[in-house]
Amino acid sequence: MFCPARAILIAHVLLTLPSFASRLRLAVPTRTAADTAIDHRIESIRDDASPLGSGKRIRMTFLSTTRLVRLATVLCTAASFGAPAIARAQAVDSMPKPFEAFSNSAHTLRDSVVAMAKAQVGTRYKHGGTTPKGFDCSGLIQYIMTALNVDVPRTAKQQAGVGLAVNRDTSRLLPGDLLTFSKGKKGVVSHIGIYIGDGKFIHASSVAGRVIESPINRPASPLIKIWRGARRMLALDDSVVAATATVGTIKGS
Repeated sequence: MFCPARAILIAHVLLTLPSFASRLRLAVPTRTAADTAIDHRIESIRDDASPLGSGKRIRMTFLSTTRLVRLATVLCTAASFGAPAIARAQAVDSMPKPFEAFSNSAHTLRDSVVAMAKAQVGTRYKHGGTTPKGFDCSGLIQYIMTALNVDVPRTAKQQAGVGLAVNRDTSRLLPGDLLTFSKGKKGVVSHIGIYIGDGKFIHASSVAGRVIESPINRPASPLIKIWRGARRMLALDDSVVAATATVGTIKGS
């Protein structure tokens, strides 16, 4: 990963190398003719002993001052452009995400549906309500699904016609499935809830006056509507929204 601070440090070192080398050269004492003669004799002996032959020994050279300055300039320019980009990326990463609390705790889209439904338990019932200030049964469904980018219509009757039909069998249900209810076995769907697993569902109850959690197999009562069936809005891979308005029945899960 590109590091602006490291680039600036390298550029600084490169810029100081020429002046440092000059100081070293100035510090070397004046050589005499005798010193030069001795050096030539040593060089001759080394050439004779070298397997590469005379004049073929590998010597290291320094970059010219011009090249060092050019390289340092390139590194400084890269640092000046790279630092703002990295700062912007870090700022974006630190920004809060919508529904982040649900996303961090949920591993699948179905888990997110259940988590959001449970978060609304206790919210008061309000006819026509579609917000946490008050829900009716279909308003609760629409609020949760819309928050997770799953489009559903407004009323319980309309919601009972989307997604894929699932057999009326608790062993085939998956968390996040929509459960439909009516006053009779052949009556029009007038109530809806979200299955959360373990034979339970969450719904906005006009009788209870709030969003509650209930077992599917509740004791019969004039105030309790009959469970009619289920609709699957999420695909079996738990991540893809199933096609809406699909006719058919899922025989297994």
